[in-house]
Amino acid sequence: MKKSMDMKMVNEKILAILIISTVIAISGCISTQEVKVSSTDGIMITEFSADYDRYSSREPISVSVEIENVGGTTARNTIVEILGATWTNVNPCGPWDLKPPDLTVSPPLRGDVKACNRIISPFSQLPEGVEFPIQLIARTTYDYKSNGAIQVYVFSKEFYTYSIRENKPIPVSYNVSNSMGPIHIDLDARLPLIISSPGDEIPVNIIFKNVGSGVPIIRGGGRGASTESVGKLTVSLSIIGGSFKECGYLQGSGTTVTGTIQLRKGETIRIPCTITISNVPATYNVISLTFESSYGYFTEKPLNVVVVGRQ
Repeated sequence: MKKSMDMKMVNEKILAILIISTVIAISGCISTQEVKVSSTDGIMITEFSADYDRYSSREPISVSVEIENVGGTTARNTIVEILGATWTNVNPCGPWDLKPPDLTVSPPLRGDVKACNRIISPFSQLPEGVEFPIQLIARTTYDYKSNGAIQVYVFSKEFYTYSIRENKPIPVSYNVSNSMGPIHIDLDARLPLIISSPGDEIPVNIIFKNVGSGVPIIRGGGRGASTESVGKLTVSLSIIGGSFKECGYLQGSGTTVTGTIQLRKGETIRIPCTITISNVPATYNVISLTFESSYGYFTEKPLNVVVVGRQ
């Protein structure tokens, strides 16, 4: 009887250990799950692979592409294309809408992930004995939004002169904030901004940067984009606390200007603007510049394979 009770206790302890171990293992998996977040990209191609490095001209080429939204806004009308197989047509995958990571919950949630698997027809036209290197390109194209804001101090000339004379500290820096994604805004101006009378003109340079790994485009009605639209996007720039007298080749005046800018991969452009302040502050005030842009964007990832001609 005692022996039976001892065995029962041992079994209960083993069961308890197994339950605890399972809970720890599950908890560990959840807490260590990687959530990719990027301040400079929207959709990222996280994988582009083939089954083999070398194929005969009689074999189909099987490829896999995985994409993930690592930015800050929803990517819409997202497609994946396989380019480089010039001897055949490869149907694209999509379109999809991919939500961004959710960092407001604990643990954070990963951004949406999509997979594209395609079988490329054999390169049967390749002559026997020829080893032909081929670079395949996975391209993902999507519609995205970028937003940004700049806050900068404007001083009355009288207060600024008094502060310098009395050696008093003054806030001369500016604040800039951008949504996570490939298009960012910044400011280039002689600081501090000082006015002595209403309507004084202040020159500033508004900077737009393509900080992502791809290229913006203006997408047409179809899946792709015409050559003329590559590297272009439309922006809207607004001011609170002042007015635009003019702003380079952006159209409009007053509180909002809009236009199309050219911004290829890795590029930065400066748009010279003139702003006016209607009221002179007693000491200093803050003006805000905000920008919004909805645009197409594409990124690419290469994959090299070799095809050998066979009869």
